[in-house]
Order: sequence, then structure tokens, then C-alpha cells
Amino acid sequence: MKKTNISLLSIFLILVLVLVACKKSIYDKKLQCNSTISFSNQILPLVENNCTVCHSAGEAGYTLTNHSNISANAEDMLSSMKGIMQLMPQDGALPDSLIQQFECWIKQGKPNN
Repeated sequence: MKKTNISLLSIFLILVLVLVACKKSIYDKKLQCNSTISFSNQILPLVENNCTVCHSAGEAGYTLTNHSNISANAEDMLSSMKGIMQLMPQDGALPDSLIQQFECWIKQGKPNN
């Protein structure tokens, strides 16, 4: 019984480490963010056009309708946009240019501009 518990604990710890490693690797280290990304002109329309169909009013786990909600979930959203855990949006991958805009906005501190 002890051997089984130790094995299960070992597997659990390995899974946690893999998930942490994936979360840390969502950022493109080569990405150059040469211009300021606007939340109201670029990020909010990106989210409204691609995410709020499922993620509004508490549906599908996240409410993504304003800066506060989007900012709080930005890293998980980027991970999903890149298909690290689950590809979002469900109807297909976003263009790389939009994913890069979103990533630059995060790197710039997720300003509410």
C-alpha cells in the first residue's frame, strides 16, 4: 500500500512540474513589441470577436467582458490561444499576428488604455 501511495505521489508531482513548465513557456522570448498595444482598440475587439461568444456572463468558466476580467485571465488565455493545454477559440486558431498582439499587451503590463 505504501509503495502505491509513493508511486501515485511521484506521478502527481511530475504532472505538476510539467504543467508549471508549460505555463512558464507560453511566452515567445524572441517576440519584439515595438509599439504600444491598446486595450480598447486592439485587445478588447480581439476578445469580443473571438472569445465572448462562449465566455460572457460566467459561461464556459470565464467572464471576459472588461479589462479587469481579461487582465486577470490573460496568461491562461494566451496559453489557450497557443494551444498549450486546449486550443481556443474552439472554432480554430487565431492568426499569429493577433496572438502576438495579445502577448505584447501582457508583456507591456496589461495596460487599461
